[in-house]
Amino acid sequence: DQGEDRWLCTLLLQRGYRVEYSAASDAYTHCPEGFNEFFNQRRRWVPSTIANIFDLLLDYRATVKINDNISLPYIWYQSMLMMGTIIGPGTIFLMLVGAFVAAFKIGNWTSFQYNLIPIVVYTGTCLLCKSKWQLLLSQLLSTFYALIMMAVIVGTALQLGEDGTGSPSAIFLIAMVGSFFIAACLHPQEFWCIVPGLIYLLCIPSMYLLLIIYSITNLNVVSWGTREVAVKKTKKEMEEERKQAAENAKKAKKEGIWGLIKGGEADGDDEGGIDISLGNVLRFMMFTHKKESQDREQLIRIA
Repeated sequence: DQGEDRWLCTLLLQRGYRVEYSAASDAYTHCPEGFNEFFNQRRRWVPSTIANIFDLLLDYRATVKINDNISLPYIWYQSMLMMGTIIGPGTIFLMLVGAFVAAFKIGNWTSFQYNLIPIVVYTGTCLLCKSKWQLLLSQLLSTFYALIMMAVIVGTALQLGEDGTGSPSAIFLIAMVGSFFIAACLHPQEFWCIVPGLIYLLCIPSMYLLLIIYSITNLNVVSWGTREVAVKKTKKEMEEERKQAAENAKKAKKEGIWGLIKGGEADGDDEGGIDISLGNVLRFMMFTHKKESQDREQLIRIA
């Protein structure tokens, strides 16, 4: 019901079709422009990702059999994605605990308590408070964790030297950096997109910890996040609109014929420097030109 394109791709794969990535394609869409919009969009995508991977894994034998483009290594890759999504929040939490110990020279349990308090407060807020307070706290904690991550990066580097490559922080960091570097090498046209990776590192607690909690505690919310459906008008609002329409009709009647002769914007693609209309009966336009439209210009540029 929500136009789930990921589910559509999963259904196509399960029926033997091939879905390809096109790096040279152009797309025109409206992306999130603020934190709240972005967080709500990701809130909708997280359960979708888990549900679609789970659906694919449940029927992986039939999918591999019917689809020549799906192999067992790909199924293993999807299994690792599912496992990473599930253990991701715990791994990030342990990474923060260990990094705090190395960066601020405090005890393990002290670091554990310091990291647990904001998470408990955030979980309680998501369960008990309205969406605006959840998003406000998400913004504050995301900013706080981004600043902390600067120290954490240094702390993680120190911990690597102390604990070696077998620590949870080292395993996570090496696996994450390695996967992104391999992906960049496989797509040379977008290789330099790996440069803003530092920003990604700063946002890890927000995206892998806070967002997962926000998504799970808001599973009952099915709004788009970026394409909200217009709210149905109440009886009071409809009554006010009818009164306003009646007042406008009375005003036009008092003005007589001059109330009908007025300039206005066209409903079509053209507009005129001089535009005179007689109700819906007659319309006269001079010095016509195309309406200015940023959307049309953008689409022409893409074409």
